[in-house]
Amino acid sequence: MIREQFVRLIVAILPLSWHAALADRVGDVANEALFASFRKTPTAAAALQLARDGLGDPSALRLGLRLAERHTRLLAWAVHQYPNPAVRRELEGLLKSPDQVAGYWAAKALGRTGDPASVRALAKQLPAEDRGFWEVSRGGPNHRRRTLYFKYRWDKRARRNLRLPTDAPAHMPNIRVAYAAVEALGEIGGPEAAEILMREVERDHYLIRYGAVRALGRLRHKSAREALKTMSVNDPVLIVRLAAEDALAMLDGAAAPRASDPPELPPSIVFIKTKERTE
Repeated sequence: MIREQFVRLIVAILPLSWHAALADRVGDVANEALFASFRKTPTAAAALQLARDGLGDPSALRLGLRLAERHTRLLAWAVHQYPNPAVRRELEGLLKSPDQVAGYWAAKALGRTGDPASVRALAKQLPAEDRGFWEVSRGGPNHRRRTLYFKYRWDKRARRNLRLPTDAPAHMPNIRVAYAAVEALGEIGGPEAAEILMREVERDHYLIRYGAVRALGRLRHKSAREALKTMSVNDPVLIVRLAAEDALAMLDGAAAPRASDPPELPPSIVFIKTKERTE
């Protein structure tokens, strides 16, 4: 309270030409306090405020996107709400993070930003050599390790395959970040993005095919028509076939499909635990 009264007094006696500079300095102090508070206790509200403030001065936002994972995942999500081309390089750096939540929202934010300069970084999440993706991480916060979820070793004594946590290569992309990258390419658009998406409809992983089909429909990429027709009938995964149908409709001028009403639920649901999630 005393500090506010002192600022008002100074403003009253200063020349008008000095008011703007003083207001900027007071704003800097407020930003510093917000950043210090967020650094100590990261919250969604503070992340959103930093993202909003970053549209004018991105310095605190840039610094925040270099903090630990519990900070970066919130800030990447916040930048998705308030797209900001000034932090493009920081977001691109998060695509390789062992924290897949931060990487996912970084890719989504790059898509909303719409800068074609990000196409190359997003494409790196979709390497031409189909060597798979890592799916989960292990270790505590800020000490995560990329893990290949499906890695088996035959145990002679148990007479069955044992699933082992195996570290993924550092260059291997995460499947959820790769999916978000595909969606982002569909938002950015352009010939280079469309070429990558046309390649990704043949990817072995269904989630990438699904994202690529949706993105091509959003772009209304006419050259994808034949591939989409084939996928709408022959793709082995239902959601990919349905997405291909929607994409074809968009090529023909239909609006983006709305989410369907949720189906009626049965009287009860039974969950059966199995050894593997694919059973």
